[in-house]
Amino acid sequence: MCSPSSSSMNSSLEVARGESLSESTIDVVEALKKGFDKMMVMSPCKEGHFDFKRDCSELKENCTFTFLENFEQEDANFFLSLKEEDASAIRCSTPVVGDGNFTAELMDCDVSTIACVDGNFTGNVFNFDPYGPDGHTCHCSHCSKRNAKSDDESVNGKSFDAINRTLYNGEGTMNNKNWLRTVGLCFKNALLLIFAMEQEVIKSRPTSKSRRLITTITVTVVVIVLLCVLVGLVIYFMSKTLRQPMPANARLPKSVKPLEYTLKVQVYYPNSATTSPSDKLFTFDGNLTVEIECISSTKNITMNLEEINIVASSLKLIEKNTKKKIEFSNPAFEVESVAQMVTFYPVSELEPNKRYFLSMSYTGKLADDLQGFYRANYTVEKDNRWILVTQFEPTDARRALPCFDEPEFKSVFTLTVIHPANTTALSNMPAVYTKIIRDAWIETSFQPSVQMSSYLFAIAVVDFPYQESYESNERLKFRIWTRESLMDQIDFALYAGPKVLNYFAEKFDYPFPLPKQDMLAVPDFGPGAMENWGLVTYRETALLYKSPKLGGVARCFSVIDKLRVARIIAHELAHQWFGNLVTMLWWDSVWLNEGFADFIGFLGTQHILQEWPNVLEQQFIFEQIQMAMAKDQEPQSPPIHRSSTQTDLFTYFDYITYKKGASIIRMLEYVMKNDFWVGLKIYFKTMAEMNAREEDLWAAFDKA
Repeated sequence: MCSPSSSSMNSSLEVARGESLSESTIDVVEALKKGFDKMMVMSPCKEGHFDFKRDCSELKENCTFTFLENFEQEDANFFLSLKEEDASAIRCSTPVVGDGNFTAELMDCDVSTIACVDGNFTGNVFNFDPYGPDGHTCHCSHCSKRNAKSDDESVNGKSFDAINRTLYNGEGTMNNKNWLRTVGLCFKNALLLIFAMEQEVIKSRPTSKSRRLITTITVTVVVIVLLCVLVGLVIYFMSKTLRQPMPANARLPKSVKPLEYTLKVQVYYPNSATTSPSDKLFTFDGNLTVEIECISSTKNITMNLEEINIVASSLKLIEKNTKKKIEFSNPAFEVESVAQMVTFYPVSELEPNKRYFLSMSYTGKLADDLQGFYRANYTVEKDNRWILVTQFEPTDARRALPCFDEPEFKSVFTLTVIHPANTTALSNMPAVYTKIIRDAWIETSFQPSVQMSSYLFAIAVVDFPYQESYESNERLKFRIWTRESLMDQIDFALYAGPKVLNYFAEKFDYPFPLPKQDMLAVPDFGPGAMENWGLVTYRETALLYKSPKLGGVARCFSVIDKLRVARIIAHELAHQWFGNLVTMLWWDSVWLNEGFADFIGFLGTQHILQEWPNVLEQQFIFEQIQMAMAKDQEPQSPPIHRSSTQTDLFTYFDYITYKKGASIIRMLEYVMKNDFWVGLKIYFKTMAEMNAREEDLWAAFDKA
């Protein structure tokens, strides 16, 4: 059921049958509120407040929680986590929240416009439009190191880490758990303890002995909460030490550049077809050869690297033409953990205009933090299953392979993956072959990629089925991948994807350059979607949709869901030209990627949903232009072209980049009319597979 509840809400705390909680328990709650306010002052976030109501017919684990409707604009920090409760029991109470797995980790976001539409939670929660290209987005400037991203449901523990990336704990710590989440869960447990105690109070009149017991429990709970705060603070500052920000000058030298990466990886994780050594679980082995060209004389080769261990004895450097082997100094290389770099020291100087092969073996971790090369899980009839996927934008390719992890270093990637026989390996390009190599392991090798930046390189190992669509007059193979239980929700994406991809190819007079396009729905995914060239990855809620008329699914879909899915698909496929084919030179010009993808994505959405042209035009004016103008008038609002510092990268993906960028491009299109599209065609033909700055775009428009 996805229908709003008609029960009214008020500011009191009551049990389901209308019986008020005892005064002693209310005192406990008030004490906890005060403690909570203190905790918020101590936290990295701004101070806020909260309220709640419990509605249980009887005491049991999956209680129904319903949130009060009297939220205010400043109620920014309500983040009580309910992830361990039965999410389907969160009832829709007009006009606050709706059905679905909404867990209220809002963290410094505007909650004033939460709304219910046909029983679905669709409000503008995360300080960013709910139908935007990356789902709900909140830039938590006070409490988050990264640009936080969430969606309207399915916010579980791992997604919570994606929302609140305050901590990046290393080995021996709490395994990437956010300290605020830790405190929130402790607070939730304290409330549950109060409720359990109150149930006993309701059943029988409290005696003086029970009152003393309640007082004792109250003091204990308050002490536990305060201890949790202290532990959280310790973890917070430890994590700051463990994962320090990169210095502003952490840029690679330009003395060498990569031409091609040849990579073979073998993955180890729990799988029914294979048995991995216990000490290898959730790791991968890599064998890498990088062809580099020397631009200026140097005795150093510097690349990006993070959380990867290179096998020193495996290092080789060979001059391409003469096959001459070049030895390394002692030590052969040094790792700068803070700068996320590794520098190799050959004994001989590399000469300009010569090419070399640098080879090495290494190991890495398949973490669960939604970054780099990571693991995600889902269940089938209580059977826990794992998939592997990558998320490299903006600077996490270095967690999968040593590389030149900056946009301007475009290269060819040739990949081979060794994986369990009951899985499928995916990447940017089609597979050349798949063969059994030993036991239940198979090897899949892929075609060399086109020239692309490292953040667009993608790998996935899944046990998912797919459905395929061939468009007439096209060589393109288009596939949607998702878990078996959700295959009945892919038809809309399979219709919209090829339709909008062909529309863009005709509009830009530049065909999609790859032989295939895969779209993969990932159970645990940080951003709303990622435009990896030829393998676009999505949250499940950003890709899957089924018409309510067809029925047969547990999730209740609405027209708003259809619009959101269409917009995200159009946005990501617009990136195949804006960002993938032509890439910004550095992240300070990322609006060339995101602003264009937002504006062009709206046009693509109109092409998909041709029955809604006026609605989409009005939506752009309100959600893009007006919101961009509101944000742009703030005193600290940045320009769309940013000042360039490495530590600021994650703040670039904000309102200004997306909405102001899209609004400026729409203005150009309105003024230039057909010359705008002529200029874009010149832009693509001139800058294809290259890096661009704003000046290159203006030059193309001048020629139009």
